[in-house]
Amino acid sequence: MNLHGFGEAKAKKFVEARNAGLLTEKMRDDVAKAANIFADLFPFRSKYGAMYDDPVGNGLGDNLMMIEEFDGSHSGSCLMLGEIIYKNLRDTNEDVNVKKRGGKVEKGQPIFIDLRLRDDTGEMLTRIHRFDYKKIGEELFNNIPVGAHLLVRLKMCKGLKFGIIQKWKRIDK
Repeated sequence: MNLHGFGEAKAKKFVEARNAGLLTEKMRDDVAKAANIFADLFPFRSKYGAMYDDPVGNGLGDNLMMIEEFDGSHSGSCLMLGEIIYKNLRDTNEDVNVKKRGGKVEKGQPIFIDLRLRDDTGEMLTRIHRFDYKKIGEELFNNIPVGAHLLVRLKMCKGLKFGIIQKWKRIDK
């Protein structure tokens, strides 16, 4: 069932045919042509390994961190690579947010974006703050699809596994 296009019923049929010695040439070709969905367990390391191994030599000028390294002990600016797995346009003046502030309605541009990013080591919630939405968030939300790979500069606060995106660049195109 690790092969693309093989569900439970098809996989069972092929295994039974193999065990009975009845695997046809066409069945063998189907198996050979099917992509293994777990062929690469570390796709970010495989695709962007040079960036992780030598960030300065690759023009990053900073250490590139994996999500598992964000354990709450970091503060300040850092870089990470991530695949967008979720993006949510939010309004700082949504009822739930206003209630949390004791009824205070924020002035100015209220829109922000919550993004969930993943790499080979885990997932992390990040945010494009409302003050940066027009500058860096609007394009990302409207033009960059879920599944895209990004290089992001995050501002981290000690004690939190959560980052505020300061800059981003799409790297999978």
